[in-house]
Amino acid sequence: MTTKNLLTYLTCTLAIYSSFGQQDTVTTGGIASNTNGEISYSIGQTFYLSESNGSNTIQQGLQQAFEISETLNNDLFHLDLDIKAYPNPTTNTFFISTDISKNPDLRYQFVDINGRIISKGYLTQNKSPLNVSKLNQATYVLTIYKKNDLVKSYKIIKK
Repeated sequence: MTTKNLLTYLTCTLAIYSSFGQQDTVTTGGIASNTNGEISYSIGQTFYLSESNGSNTIQQGLQQAFEISETLNNDLFHLDLDIKAYPNPTTNTFFISTDISKNPDLRYQFVDINGRIISKGYLTQNKSPLNVSKLNQATYVLTIYKKNDLVKSYKIIKK
């Protein structure tokens, strides 16, 4: 094999292998929203790979979605679901507010992003405080249950 052919072969091989790696740097990004919905984006992310086995999905890439949404069991349509968690983001204490007389037997569970239970209990006041002053700055999940049925979920940010 001549030197010219060897160099051509190595150059082509290197070009093929380097084309499979992500080499872009995310330069900016954000969230665009309107009345129909919301989308997050990043500039510089050229592609991602997604694998699924039917029940689970894993995505490789630079930006991963994390979404907490309100859910409602069909058996719970009769509830007056005026439940608020505020202030969010919080630093020391946030409040869970609802009318206990309209929604008795509500309980909450406060977990970290890894699923470890930080706090749980029943909502016994119209404005129940939850002290988070000793927790690390992170994102947590607050879930509200009526008996064993999930009523609402909130993403709580501790600053």
